[in-house]
Amino acid sequence: VKRLGGTVVREEEGKEELSSGDTGGGKVTHIVVYDPEEHDSKEVIEEEERREKTGEEMDKTYLRTLGVVDFPVEGSGSAAEGGGGKVLTQKMALIHWWYFPSSYDEWVNAADVSGEIEAEVPPNGPGGAYVVGCKFIRDVEKFNEWGVENDYTVMDFERK
Repeated sequence: VKRLGGTVVREEEGKEELSSGDTGGGKVTHIVVYDPEEHDSKEVIEEEERREKTGEEMDKTYLRTLGVVDFPVEGSGSAAEGGGGKVLTQKMALIHWWYFPSSYDEWVNAADVSGEIEAEVPPNGPGGAYVVGCKFIRDVEKFNEWGVENDYTVMDFERK
């Protein structure tokens, strides 16, 4: 946990206790739970192991549009460049792929995706922590960078 910059939550005799070793204390940012229904199902884990053994890349699945911007079209030129004065633009969308870190987000033609910009889901755990499935930790190791917590959120998390 220290290596990933997190904090551990322990529950002893009905009260929560934060344990952060020498990470300087602080609030809990992530609660990792086993999620056998979705992120940590037997099928998901077997598929990850198969892909690791064969070296097969994970398929990219479109999740959401993060933003839409008008980009100038190359070669349309402005008056300063001797192109006649009007700059042609093309709508481009920044999209996020499911279970890939933000560094994999990419610009595509906005006509090819949903143009609706979706809001981020706020953390759903106690104290504003993200409640994520174990796949979050496996993917941090795989990509060597933090993933987008909303991809791994366990929506029906309940403290028991």
